[in-house]
Amino acid sequence: LFGEQMWYNLVIGVSFWSFKSDVVDYRRNTCKWSPGNCRDEDWFSNSMLNILQEKFTMKYDLPFVFLDSWAKHPMNINDVEQKERFNIESQKLWLLAKEAKPFDFMTVNDVLEENHVLHKRNAELEDMIKNDISELKKATQKHESEIEKISDRSKQSDNDFQLKLKQINTKFTNVESNISKDISKVEEGVSDFAQQLLELKKDSHSLQKSLSTEIQERRNLNSVFRKDISTTRDGVAQLHTQSAVLDKAVSFINQENVGQKSALNAFVSSLKVDMAQMKQTDTTLKSSLSSLKTNLAQYSKNLQNLPGKWSPGSYCIFASGSCPTGFTRHEGHVRAISTYAATSQYIKAAKFGDSKMICHGSCGQYGHWSGDIFIITCCK
Repeated sequence: LFGEQMWYNLVIGVSFWSFKSDVVDYRRNTCKWSPGNCRDEDWFSNSMLNILQEKFTMKYDLPFVFLDSWAKHPMNINDVEQKERFNIESQKLWLLAKEAKPFDFMTVNDVLEENHVLHKRNAELEDMIKNDISELKKATQKHESEIEKISDRSKQSDNDFQLKLKQINTKFTNVESNISKDISKVEEGVSDFAQQLLELKKDSHSLQKSLSTEIQERRNLNSVFRKDISTTRDGVAQLHTQSAVLDKAVSFINQENVGQKSALNAFVSSLKVDMAQMKQTDTTLKSSLSSLKTNLAQYSKNLQNLPGKWSPGSYCIFASGSCPTGFTRHEGHVRAISTYAATSQYIKAAKFGDSKMICHGSCGQYGHWSGDIFIITCCK
């Protein structure tokens, strides 16, 4: 109800704290000779501050003033020490009041009006966020569909690539097999030509031998034999020429085989580049989808901090029934407080939600031990 600012404007006033010289001497001597039983102003301030900090989960050092109303009683009016201490504590309270910043309270109508405005603004923002979330979901679904299509196309392209590569390998194998067969045939032809040449050489040698033995007997046929020898030599030259042609054919076939391998390697490299580009596009789309999901989570998180919700930070409010979500219930009390009397002039019962100030038992039942204070808050 009051907010965190309340603690900056809170002063703890302690009444009926006697400053008679004998009481002051008793407290001072007790603290000196029996520290465990010390009950002076510092002990009371620290004890009460620890209780308040524990019960209300706050970390402020609240000021304390000890104003004994009996110091102005006629029977103590001549007690200089009491009067002096009363003036010191009164001056301390006055300075705290002057230094404190004004703490404005809101009326019920102010709270209701502000609550109405915040509810209206909250509804508008919720509608905006719902629309944004709906658009993000549509965009996410669209991108997911596109990614699935691209993934399918990528798989299909990969399958097509594998099929084409398999076909190319098959064709290459067939070409290589045909070339090997052609080379074998050419080698067989060359071998046949070489064998024929060898046989021709043998025939020429035999012919020459026959000519030398029969030259005397066959002088009339000399010109004929010379023509035959000339013809044979021409045949040998033609065989050499055909052998050179076959060598060139084999070289040409080998060069053509190398060219086909280069073309195949270039085609495979091109296919690999296309596959890399498709994989890069798939990665980019997946990154965009991840970014969209992150933004959607951030929108959902921001929904919790819209106006009209409980403000962020650590603070306490008086409890009235169950605590709101995110708040923890804290309870504390001070019972059997000593008062001057148990009448309505000194004890006025009041409730603040679940918190209350009442008489201890029935008013006056336990003498001057007549006051109870119960404080119940919700803190975050």
